[in-house]
Amino acid sequence: MVPKGIVGPLCVRGVLVYLCHECSRVSALTDGKAAACPSCLSKDLTQIADGALTYNQVEEKKETIPESPEQPSETVIMTAEDVAQCLGISRRVAYEVMERRDFPLLRIGRLKKVNKYDFEEWLKSQRNILKET
Repeated sequence: MVPKGIVGPLCVRGVLVYLCHECSRVSALTDGKAAACPSCLSKDLTQIADGALTYNQVEEKKETIPESPEQPSETVIMTAEDVAQCLGISRRVAYEVMERRDFPLLRIGRLKKVNKYDFEEWLKSQRNILKET
């Protein structure tokens, strides 16, 4: 018999477990890409396990970890307006920056977006270039 609130024994395969070397947090991801630690945004991660979760385990985890109302969900994809605001430039200049070869641009049809973590890494690399000159 399936407990109330559980749909059935579905299985999520390809779950990868990572350890963050900065904050020692353990994170499980299903997309196969460990972009950054969700806690400290560090990219210094090591895969420590892989496997699968049953749907029952996923549902239990959702029920045992309440969402914090103080923390709004963080947007991971940035627009040209977000880039402009972050860099203190106009939207037109932000589009020009996003066209640079070294910029981590995501094209979705005619839309131009950037992953927040990739943008932060790109920005750090730009600062390093300025330090060298």
